[in-house]
Amino acid sequence: MPKKSNYELVITDGWTEEDHKAYRAELAQRHLDQTFFTRAFAPSPFHWHFQQASDALQDDLFLPGLSGLLNGIEASLRTICCHVRGRPLSGDLGRVMSNPLLNEAKEIGLKVESLAFSDEDEFLEKISRSSEPVRVVTLRNDICHGNFQAFAPSLPGIGEFFTPECLGPISAELLDISYQWALEVSRFMDEQRWRAPERGLQKPKNPLDQWLR
Repeated sequence: MPKKSNYELVITDGWTEEDHKAYRAELAQRHLDQTFFTRAFAPSPFHWHFQQASDALQDDLFLPGLSGLLNGIEASLRTICCHVRGRPLSGDLGRVMSNPLLNEAKEIGLKVESLAFSDEDEFLEKISRSSEPVRVVTLRNDICHGNFQAFAPSLPGIGEFFTPECLGPISAELLDISYQWALEVSRFMDEQRWRAPERGLQKPKNPLDQWLR
């Protein structure tokens, strides 16, 4: 059953033909934005990670949303590397997101720098070493292991506390990175001729942009 948040009341009395045309265009763009990850990744074993994570984040469900994006990034890296290398994915269950996995993805032709945070320098140099994890790897380890201390503020008279909203800013950043990653994976899959090319993919406006200010 569709969620109540998916409904809106629109009064069209007095609308001109231009008003109707603009609203139809807005609805069409909303649909493209809401199905971006499905169109970018499908068919794949991992596109639902991204799609449902994005849906969760838009409903302010930051814990499942953030962890879902990280699981999707990890799954996409592992799946593509296994496919290109001819390894069975079922025999690759021990591989997690790490500098070596990112480096392998780079070796097969993926532009993994799409996964770098905006203030992250020397991303490609770091993934060639395992001693200093890049930020997306550290974030994966923290969030998927339940280590939220880095995101818990400390207020006078209250002390350190954590609520899911503390993950709002990092969720917004990772969603933006995930959009870039989706465009790169889509490019790679089209280049490999694994599917019919998905034309006209455009990065959506980040629905969490209020957390980036």
